Amino acid sequence: MDRIPFAFEIVTQPTVEPLSLDEAKSQCRLDGVTDYDQDLTWLIQVAREKVESDSERAFMNQTRRIWLDQFPNAGNRGRNLMNPFPSQPWLYGGAMQAMEIPIKPVTSITSILYFNQSGVWATMDPAIYIADLVTYPVRITPTYGLIWPICRVQINSVQVLFQCGAASAAAVPAMARHAMRLLVGHWFENREAVGQVGDKIKLGYDSLIDGIRWH
Repeated sequence: MDRIPFAFEIVTQPTVEPLSLDEAKSQCRLDGVTDYDQDLTWLIQVAREKVESDSERAFMNQTRRIWLDQFPNAGNRGRNLMNPFPSQPWLYGGAMQAMEIPIKPVTSITSILYFNQSGVWATMDPAIYIADLVTYPVRITPTYGLIWPICRVQINSVQVLFQCGAASAAAVPAMARHAMRLLVGHWFENREAVGQVGDKIKLGYDSLIDGIRWH
């Protein structure tokens, strides 16, 4: 099943980082030095955002929104040739109607809004959909016996607000925190390279990112 085009929006940034300032100082051999605290604090956030983006993870509690052009299977409602019961699409595997959120961990779904045919944003009743927060990507489907509502045919007509990330730094995979340390150390020594993964650490960094994706 082709994935519907989507876009992410970070609504609320984490209030704490998974890597402490002291850990960053240790990586940069700056124990006891305070002259670079502001620079390192900035690099910690940039490193966390870089690792999150590369690994499709969220490391600390944050609020995000995903925008979609339509609900899954909306263009084939009741006409899917694989469905032996075309007039009853809910009888053919909920996966055909699964809306995916390609990031983990997602801890809760706050709301699902859709732009209805009257041109008004409507909020879905949580009782009429089910969220599977265990698998990856996270899947959301209508409750058994129901289908997604009909929304206006236009871009960004569906939005899902959700919470993601770990509750504490201790719950963040060690591989992720180490990848951040590599970036902070490299970027501190090479100020102009911020945002890039240098050749010196690329092999180790890429290996960590691969491991985080499977964690």
